[in-house]
Amino acid sequence: MAYVDVKTFTGETMTDVYFAQVDRNNVLFSDGSNGLWCYPGYGIATETGYRVLDLVPFLPDNNGGAGISIATPVPFAPDGKYLTWHRGRLFMADPITSTVYYSGTRTDYDRNDKDSFTPAHDADTPIKPWELWNVKLDLSRANVGHGASMVIGKPDEQITGLADSEEGLWVFKDNQILLWTWPDSAAPHEVTQGADVSEIAQNVGLIAYRTLVKDRGNMLFLGMVENEEYKLFVMSGGEISPITVNVDSVMHSVVNPKLSRAAMHGSYYILFADTGSGVLPYMAVNVDSGAIVELTGPKQDDGSYYPFDSVIVWDNLGKVLIGSGDTILRYPGDALNPVDDNGTYYNIETQRMDAGKPFHENKFRKVWVGVDTLASDGSIAVRDEDITVEVEYDDDSDTFDLTASGRDVVSANLNKRSNSAVVRAYGTADGSISINDIGVAVRDRTTR
Repeated sequence: MAYVDVKTFTGETMTDVYFAQVDRNNVLFSDGSNGLWCYPGYGIATETGYRVLDLVPFLPDNNGGAGISIATPVPFAPDGKYLTWHRGRLFMADPITSTVYYSGTRTDYDRNDKDSFTPAHDADTPIKPWELWNVKLDLSRANVGHGASMVIGKPDEQITGLADSEEGLWVFKDNQILLWTWPDSAAPHEVTQGADVSEIAQNVGLIAYRTLVKDRGNMLFLGMVENEEYKLFVMSGGEISPITVNVDSVMHSVVNPKLSRAAMHGSYYILFADTGSGVLPYMAVNVDSGAIVELTGPKQDDGSYYPFDSVIVWDNLGKVLIGSGDTILRYPGDALNPVDDNGTYYNIETQRMDAGKPFHENKFRKVWVGVDTLASDGSIAVRDEDITVEVEYDDDSDTFDLTASGRDVVSANLNKRSNSAVVRAYGTADGSISINDIGVAVRDRTTR
């Protein structure tokens, strides 16, 4: 199933946004200065969206005393950078003060435990763990299942990144890497109960958070060593080493390393860096062989290079997505048309299908795709959406241009023989759609 939907939050200008998916329904995001926000959420509803609250003051204290009235009001959750979901809590950092805030874990509270809560909510509206922050560090409401905050390392050395791992929560600074751990019986800040912050590396640190990429249990990043020398590092289980020495000779060309960004695509760590003309594709490093490929472009119509704001990987397209202002581009490729020119592109592919008989030739008779066209609230909306269905056989393929509307099933007749096939459904959606089912009719024919 795939949903394609965009919601715009107006009134708040955010730059360099950090986000984390905290459960199957909600994504939290912040730029570190304009609050913590939730999509779609149900927090305080304003014209600008949903801003997350800290509901710990709303709860009774440890002696059974009543919580504060919502009219006081209940404070907002803190904001921060480098949002990371780890062991059922949301962590984020105030880099300037080296303070890391974290949310609670409890799920046994409800917003209707207090009649004065405004705005009103229906019965059985659970308080989410990421609404339990205890921003004011109220000791009368201290609880292992509530949130708190903690200064990590020296306060005058800024935090440059957070990362989740099986070993614990990694805290990066310019010239230091720390590992933060705690037992299940303790809150993350309770050092007297077993919480611990250990220095794993010194004179090595993370210089650009957007270059921190996870790959097959490893973490790769652009780091700084002594004498302000920049290298690409790989870290596995606390062991840190350069990705390859082959890149050292070209790293001096990077003029502002803190603006660098990276993405992992296949075996290649792709680095985007500023060498004097803005952030551009710079190099790709094969992490298995150590080989490097220098990158260029892409260029705009006037011959200048696109400056890049963000970089992610979209494997369905076999390309990297690059954000440039309010435009999204696919890279690499001959056609650099923005992907959002005519809607939102999607591509869904099935696993290869056969009849379980490797020496049989099957006759493929028909293909069906279940499609819902949706309104912004998720209900069925009657609206035409074009969809392309491709059936790829062992030695051939069929492509059909179809149209779906409302709750629909589009289909096409097939007449090809093959041992197996893959079905793809793709197109550019003007609104929300759901691809529910893909089916193929196959008739067992002959033994090869």
